[in-house]
Amino acid sequence: MQDYMRTDRLSGTCETQARTLVQTRDVSTVIDEPLERGGSNQGPSPTEMLMASLLGCINVIAHNVARRMDIDLRNFDVSLECDFDRRGVQQLETVAVPFVEVRVTVNCQTSANSEDFETLKADVSRFCPITVTLRAAGCNVQETWNVQFD
Repeated sequence: MQDYMRTDRLSGTCETQARTLVQTRDVSTVIDEPLERGGSNQGPSPTEMLMASLLGCINVIAHNVARRMDIDLRNFDVSLECDFDRRGVQQLETVAVPFVEVRVTVNCQTSANSEDFETLKADVSRFCPITVTLRAAGCNVQETWNVQFD
């Protein structure tokens, strides 16, 4: 296997029809449905977990790019809204692009100049594997960066 390839291993114990205990490395998390969909509301749903992964990935990649570019990032927060076509999960019909649009908002502070920060933003969009995957699947991922420059 190439040096840049890695095999991640996860396992899931399906505790109920709606709740899965997921193990990876030496950590675990719960994926669950809300009460109204038969779950016990102990964790994010599978689709919410995907969106949570996007938030986490943007955070990691932004800070990695900033470190490489010697840019400081402070008060970095990321949030999103997602338009989700639920016809597929409701078994009404096949949906080619269930996540129609994701609107990501990043708020941060930096002392970088605006030109360097534009490069950082472009690199985050190019290198975040969750963003890349969603876009390749046909999802419209919109990013708004609210940056306070020192």
